Amino acid sequence: MVIAQFVLVALNMKRKNTAILHRYMAKGLSEYDSETENYRNKSNEEIKNKKNKLMILILIGYITLAIFFFIAAPLINAYLSDNSDRKKSEYGVTMNLPVPQWISFGTDTLITYSTALCMQMMVGGIGVVFYFTGDVLFFNCSLKIASEIDLLIISIERLPERTLSLYRTMHDNRNVCFSKIRENTDLLNCYKECLKQNVKHQQHIIKMFNSFFTVTGPSMFFILSIESILIGLSATIFVLAKGNYRGRISLSGFCSFEILNVFFVCWNADQIYSASQKLSMSLYSANWPLVDKSNARTILCMMIGSKEPLVMNYLNLMKINYETFTLVMNSAYSYLNILFASVE
Repeated sequence: MVIAQFVLVALNMKRKNTAILHRYMAKGLSEYDSETENYRNKSNEEIKNKKNKLMILILIGYITLAIFFFIAAPLINAYLSDNSDRKKSEYGVTMNLPVPQWISFGTDTLITYSTALCMQMMVGGIGVVFYFTGDVLFFNCSLKIASEIDLLIISIERLPERTLSLYRTMHDNRNVCFSKIRENTDLLNCYKECLKQNVKHQQHIIKMFNSFFTVTGPSMFFILSIESILIGLSATIFVLAKGNYRGRISLSGFCSFEILNVFFVCWNADQIYSASQKLSMSLYSANWPLVDKSNARTILCMMIGSKEPLVMNYLNLMKINYETFTLVMNSAYSYLNILFASVE
């Protein structure tokens, strides 16, 4: 929830980079031959399935949190608390609402109480949509970058097939052996054109990742730095807040959902990191010893560009991946022990 809020703020502050992300999301990053594009369709289908599962889980999390906060917590608190029959405090603040607040028309009757409750639930629904949108944008961009890296790897592995296909298209389906590429200038030119597509694709991927990192990197670093404190503090209050059932139930929902959200963020960032690690090996395994020096030099430049994996690493202080999730959980547990020790 905290993560989604910061992502939306960052998207509005970095309008130029946000426009680049939307343009790449809408138009794509490359165009290949029809056979390679078939792999894109398969990859898009896999990404769509992953995205749907993620969105369903996140949406269920937000709805569950809202149910915990607006329905379960007040009902359980009213049932278990000794002072559940008190409706207002001495200052006129209505205490039997999910969020205690001053209501001008009061909540003494069923109609006024239902009206106040519906108003708070509407605000909660708007908040769910707001935060859910931030998660959707983050997950869409990260999965798009990971899928484009996978497609680039596939296109590099298919360089011989793409070269021969282009050669046949330009030379009336004339058959030629790829192993004799150095002896055939036209075939070398076809290879060069196919390699240019890969170079442009890699450049677009790096540009999209840089825009994505510019928008989300600082906020991700700040959020994950304080997330362990929030989780540890919520867990501590949950244990120590004896009798306050509403607060304890709300905190348990918030703490569980934040852990889930941190895991999904680290998982998405790790998808980009893992895919970019495979790219350098794919370039090294390409048939560059068979081609001329010019094309081999181009592949070497691409290898140098992919030597460092694409990782969200703000100021070299924190790399966002699976290890980050473990670090956040360990830190939260440490803060929990410190707070318990200070109370005792």
